[in-house]
Amino acid sequence: KLERLQVRYATYFSPLRQLSLGNLPLDKNTRYGRIVIGEQKKGATMLVNKSSLQLILSNVMRYVPSRTTIPILSYVHLQCKDGSLYVSGTNLSASYEARTQVGTEKFDICVPGKTLSDLLAKISDDAVSLSVDEKTLTLIVQYGRSKSKVKGMSGDEFPLTKQDFKTQFFVSSNELREILPFALFSASNDNSHPILTGVKFQCENNTLSLFAADGFRASIVQKETTLPDFTIVVPAISLSSLRLPEDEMLEFGIDDNVMMIKGSDFTFTTQLIDGVFPDVLRIVPKEYLNTVTVEAIFLQRAVEATMVFSRDVANIVKLVLWKDTVSVKGASSEIGDGENIVDLEASTFTEVGAFTIGVNGGYLLDVLRHSPTAMIEIHFNQSTNPIGFSYPGKCEFTHILMPMHVAG
Repeated sequence: KLERLQVRYATYFSPLRQLSLGNLPLDKNTRYGRIVIGEQKKGATMLVNKSSLQLILSNVMRYVPSRTTIPILSYVHLQCKDGSLYVSGTNLSASYEARTQVGTEKFDICVPGKTLSDLLAKISDDAVSLSVDEKTLTLIVQYGRSKSKVKGMSGDEFPLTKQDFKTQFFVSSNELREILPFALFSASNDNSHPILTGVKFQCENNTLSLFAADGFRASIVQKETTLPDFTIVVPAISLSSLRLPEDEMLEFGIDDNVMMIKGSDFTFTTQLIDGVFPDVLRIVPKEYLNTVTVEAIFLQRAVEATMVFSRDVANIVKLVLWKDTVSVKGASSEIGDGENIVDLEASTFTEVGAFTIGVNGGYLLDVLRHSPTAMIEIHFNQSTNPIGFSYPGKCEFTHILMPMHVAG
């Protein structure tokens, strides 16, 4: 019964904080289900929960390139020292290190990340033991009566990451989890303009601002803060892969061209982008003549249905605004056309007849899918002016879409 209880306890370990079974007072020759714990002839043995290790590895693998001309970058670094297991990955631009408490085992090795990830996915046992043969630089993975050996490289081959930073302060993880998604989707994917592939963080006069733009749209987040003044541009692709914990104060470090975010069980570092970020606030109209309010989910469904006919025409959809409704239209000469009508919840639109404006349907869906409120406000002037989007009660978030030319 004790053995069964120990295996059950291992299955429900906290994913990132209590990975090891080394803290249990267990005899080294005790069997746990089909897992045998015993001293290895070479190196130390560590019994771990497979699901927890998979979760750690999945977070690390977000920063391991699938294709690279530098072999070590396709490896993950496993280092057990000072009672903790460190699992790290890097693409040289960004690095991620996860850590968890373990026993007194010690080893240091790099193994192919995809190989280890694929192997764990095929293992049905809840617990596996890890050990390292230091002479052959091999990671030994035992599960039940089976065993796999993953050839690796010395831990000394893994690229080092910066640890000391000049500017250090703390930010709530919940605050970052709230504001980051609203800026990331507007960053550019075009590397010909590197500065636009980043998100600008600017802290000035007790206001933290995030800016992202790709030339066709922009996202702006502004919140009151007590943080010190700073301005940096962080690669959006690095931030989009980051999975932040809940209810935790995160340490920020900024030094020269590197930024660090450190939590209780992870450390994230990334290179910053040099250059002058465009003044996004200049494209935001100082005032709007008209504002309509619509339920975000209904407009989203209408745009999604219309996009079936707009995929072949640069994703262009027409928003036809009336006093009480908005009509979403899309047409393709080869496929057909569609029109979806949504009722407005509120409107300041008083002109007789309809007002038509063209937008990129994909960009519009990004705005709607990230809506933190049930309702969304659409602001407009003329059909050639930028369109503004905001959320009732969430004045810190603003999105801007540039209009597209539509015939008729």
